[in-house]
Amino acid sequence: MRTLFYLLLCITLVGGASLKAGIENNGRPKTISMTGIYSKGNVDRDEIPTDHPFFAELEDPAIYIQSAETVTDLTVSIVQDGALVEEQTFSSITEYDLAVTDLSTLDNGDYTLVITTPQGTYLEGDFTLE
Repeated sequence: MRTLFYLLLCITLVGGASLKAGIENNGRPKTISMTGIYSKGNVDRDEIPTDHPFFAELEDPAIYIQSAETVTDLTVSIVQDGALVEEQTFSSITEYDLAVTDLSTLDNGDYTLVITTPQGTYLEGDFTLE
């Protein structure tokens, strides 16, 4: 029952955001390309892989982040001109769950999405709110 509730909640949130994004972005969400270090905390620095399991899309007024594997203590930060403007921590994101960060209070402009974990992951990608 709880799983059904969360599934319906995600469908409602994504559906509503998709409708608004369809009007503003001609029906296409904007993928945020991320680079950096992905670490599970159990590898040497020389062995850190460059690929990562995260996928982020901008669908005004939110960023939707998915992970292809379970991640704990995920921090999502939004930075503008070197200053932190929004931050949200998720205790656990299971495989293919959505982490949603609301951007409705932010002004138009250029921003950087930063994803970090205590295990050493640091990924970032730039996006623009129009």
